[in-house]
Amino acid sequence: MSKSVDTGLGERRVLEPLYEHGQHVLPIYAAGERVAASSASVEEVKKRGGVRLRPALGRYDKQQRAAAQPQAYGWIKAIYPEAIEFTAMRQELEGMPMIQAAIGLLVGGGGAAIGAWAMTWPFIYSIDGLGYQAFFFIGGLLMAIFSLLFLLYMVGTPIRLLWGGPRDLPVIFDRAHRKVYVMQREVAPGLWGLLKPWPVKACAYDWELVQAEHHTEVAPNPGTGARRIHRLAFTVRRSAEDPTLIGHFQVALGLALTEPMVAPLWEHIRRFMEERGPHLPHPSEPLDERSDDRPSWWQAAGRTGPFGPRYGWWWKEHPGITLFYHLIGIPGLALFIAGWIRMNGNPIAFMALLAPYIPLSINWGLATGLWLVAHTSRVYEWPQAVRQAIGEPVRKGAGW
Repeated sequence: MSKSVDTGLGERRVLEPLYEHGQHVLPIYAAGERVAASSASVEEVKKRGGVRLRPALGRYDKQQRAAAQPQAYGWIKAIYPEAIEFTAMRQELEGMPMIQAAIGLLVGGGGAAIGAWAMTWPFIYSIDGLGYQAFFFIGGLLMAIFSLLFLLYMVGTPIRLLWGGPRDLPVIFDRAHRKVYVMQREVAPGLWGLLKPWPVKACAYDWELVQAEHHTEVAPNPGTGARRIHRLAFTVRRSAEDPTLIGHFQVALGLALTEPMVAPLWEHIRRFMEERGPHLPHPSEPLDERSDDRPSWWQAAGRTGPFGPRYGWWWKEHPGITLFYHLIGIPGLALFIAGWIRMNGNPIAFMALLAPYIPLSINWGLATGLWLVAHTSRVYEWPQAVRQAIGEPVRKGAGW
């Protein structure tokens, strides 16, 4: 349960109660629906042959240094006398889930259009043969239905994630009590999961039962087709005697990490918890800062790319990505116009629209996500038990 508090910045909810270690099991583990790669050693997973792993993927030892220089990369939002708090989402990356929606619109919408065309073209061109017509009608209908369901899932999931969701899902490492406090949102998977509750809960895990790991996966990217995502992930065992997994979480956003960044990020956490290392890797390192304003959609577009109100600023501050967007978009739009005129409206010309679609979907997709978060998200506060354990913050990033 959570208690709502009205503030000038919108609704804030205090999470209660705090689930102590073992009191709450994430549904995917409680239902036995997942055998995580992290539940076994890298060697055991390789023997199964069902998961492809890069050599860098593996577990970290709390007693061994993983990197020469620890790093936090600006992901720490607050420091306490004996604790550090990481944010789960940097403001400039909050709209990233909407990239999935852009892919869904492209693939799902295109598939539905092709399916509809397959259903009707034998009738439009007066092609005889009842069996021939029935084959294309049924095939096109099935393709259109599948594509629409795919579109619904790909677009609905990121919207559900961002609309009315938590502003942040932070993680606190408390070395005084050897605890890790985690805010988690339980996302129901699948298309029907969009209609189920997605509750936010606060859990306390024992540090000794938390295992740090380097996870990686390949994810679709509208710009390059695919990219490899690296994560600093943590899995949680039930007890010292029982290795059954009861939960997992991650620090920082995988989309913002590269392979060489994972080990230094873990090394900072490890030194803080195991060797009483400093709260920040470098005393001058800034904390994560955010703005609590509520931009219009057009203002958000200017923050996420050049196709908005800060067109000149993007050319000045980020000329590389701005030039890249234009090299993709403008020639593609020109090819579309030329193809449309030359081929008298032939649908094949629409393929050239992929070029301008890529930069626009990234820029405006991110803007849409940023706008949704700014106007609809909720701020969740830690339970009283956590605030009593860690004390008042010594320093917080602006906006937090």
